[in-house]
Amino acid sequence: MSFVVISHVKYPAELAEKIQQAGQDLVPVIRAQPGIISFNFHKGNDENCTMMYWECESDQAYAACFQAPEWLSIMEANKALFASEGVEFAQSTYTKLA
Repeated sequence: MSFVVISHVKYPAELAEKIQQAGQDLVPVIRAQPGIISFNFHKGNDENCTMMYWECESDQAYAACFQAPEWLSIMEANKALFASEGVEFAQSTYTKLA
């Protein structure tokens, strides 16, 4: 079985390009981490949002991504962007059954 996380970010239209670029910058970093089975990044068709789908070997593998130096660097560089008014983060976690 694997650990699955679906992360959502909603944002004002004027931040769309910057938020989406920050997410795209994270894609190769996340995919290169040990224990990541699959990672996909999507943008919403009907609203200003993105969705990240993570499938990991375990919740520990997922948590370890946040300690990777490249992850920390990108997050620090985008700290003010992610704290902007109207930016909302949410996530749900699952255990894959089949």
